[in-house]
Amino acid sequence: MDEPRREVSDYEDAAQMHNRCRTRAMAGSTIELLICSIAYGRNRQIFTTDRDFRRYVPGVKLHVAVV
Repeated sequence: MDEPRREVSDYEDAAQMHNRCRTRAMAGSTIELLICSIAYGRNRQIFTTDRDFRRYVPGVKLHVAVV
């Protein structure tokens, strides 16, 4: 399996998402927002049990597993 690409723009987009969350009094972890940035930028889906992802980036395709 190939190593995933890491681009500066992924980190910049994650930082912008972080700033938008902070202005709305939401706190997302660095890793969560980086996952959102990569998924959004590459039109990918996120599979998670964490419903907070829905608040971070409304445009991300999210599948929340109910446990």
